[in-house]
Amino acid sequence: MKAKDVSIESYINRKPMKRKNSYGLYISPFRDERNPSFKIDYDKNLWYDYGAGEGGSIIDLVMKLEQCNFSTACEILENGGFSFHRSNISSAIQPHLSTEIIDVTTPFSQGVLMQYCISRGISGNIVCAYLRQIHYVNNNREYYSLGMQNVLGGWEIVGLNHFKMVIGNKAYSIIKGECSNELCIFEGIFDFLSSLMIGNRKCEPQTDCIILHSVTTLRQTKEILNQYGVIHSFLDNDEAGEKCHTELLMMAGQSKVITYDFYQEYKDINDYLLDKKKDHD
Repeated sequence: MKAKDVSIESYINRKPMKRKNSYGLYISPFRDERNPSFKIDYDKNLWYDYGAGEGGSIIDLVMKLEQCNFSTACEILENGGFSFHRSNISSAIQPHLSTEIIDVTTPFSQGVLMQYCISRGISGNIVCAYLRQIHYVNNNREYYSLGMQNVLGGWEIVGLNHFKMVIGNKAYSIIKGECSNELCIFEGIFDFLSSLMIGNRKCEPQTDCIILHSVTTLRQTKEILNQYGVIHSFLDNDEAGEKCHTELLMMAGQSKVITYDFYQEYKDINDYLLDKKKDHD
């Protein structure tokens, strides 16, 4: 059986809290919770975590839970290696708690991680200005990823094939810009970096910027939002992003929030950037 053909339902290996004909709602494998926030679409074999604002295929799920790359995830699925340790899904949360950082350095300019960022339209100087290469150990295995530190000292990790996780406490990041009375708010790291590429700026944003890293951290920003007269919203154009935008309007006030339609036909700003770069190539 090919990796992509393994059903997410069999991989999760537990009963849904709520089940409809085409989908089920489950307790999320990424955290302890009482109310189900993890959806599996049985027909499309896709998952979505409403708490984290993330989703994807069975391979994306294995990469996130096992903290591995694409090829390893496929190997796990094709070899049926998940059947034993999936029996208690709460164990999937534990690796995040035992992760230890070995070193934090400037990203290697010729490395695979840098090439991945370039493939997503981000220049090397922008990557080096805002991200760090994180060398860490998890379950006695060493990994290298890129990360941005958040306001609570945790590291928001991004890796190959849209891999994301956090080492330490989950929170937002803030980048100071030239104009301190205005704020730009982004959902993810690559959204923020893409905005710098679109603006044709070397490194410095024109305004202060908040990177949420997850829509769940928006509530942490309530006091900070009150400090700005204008808020530029660059949230994703998906269900989680729309809900986050509605909450942002309630928290900050509709009169202060400015939205932009130049990327409305795309999932996010990075998708817009990649499409425009394709047109120029």
